[in-house]
Amino acid sequence: MTTMNTKRESGFSMLEVLVTIAIVSILLGIGIPSFQNLMDTNRMAAAVNDFVGAMHAARAEAIKRRANVTVCASSDWDTADPDCDAAAHLGTGWIIFVDGVPPVLPNGDIDGPDELLRAHGPLAGTIDDVTVNAGVTVPYVSYGPGGFAQQIGALVPINNIQICDRRGNVDT
Repeated sequence: MTTMNTKRESGFSMLEVLVTIAIVSILLGIGIPSFQNLMDTNRMAAAVNDFVGAMHAARAEAIKRRANVTVCASSDWDTADPDCDAAAHLGTGWIIFVDGVPPVLPNGDIDGPDELLRAHGPLAGTIDDVTVNAGVTVPYVSYGPGGFAQQIGALVPINNIQICDRRGNVDT
């Protein structure tokens, strides 16, 4: 009696490998752009949350201290003596400070007895632009002791902010 020695081959055929590669390529081609959009959306949400958090913190400090608290754009936010900067936009950074400790009136700039409360650096690199309403001389928002936004002298405050990334205009 002769026995047949059958050895089973293991592995994948060339056709199976090619079909698998084609399916993986199609799935990656669909998934990667969606993932990039998800990342852009999360970066935008983080930038908006940073700014909204600054507004809430400034308003809370104004109420707590019963003082004027201002948030303004600052390109030198990380120095020992930061200033509000008319040429800067909020995407470059901002500072929050007590503005105008009585008897000094608020002036939209950190000076004299004003106290720096917080400083924030630039927004994520994917944020292309932060624009505010036309006519704003120094990009600022100021809260009075009652927690309401107020105008400081002749300076025009921010009342509309638009944060844009590489996808285009996205209103906040």
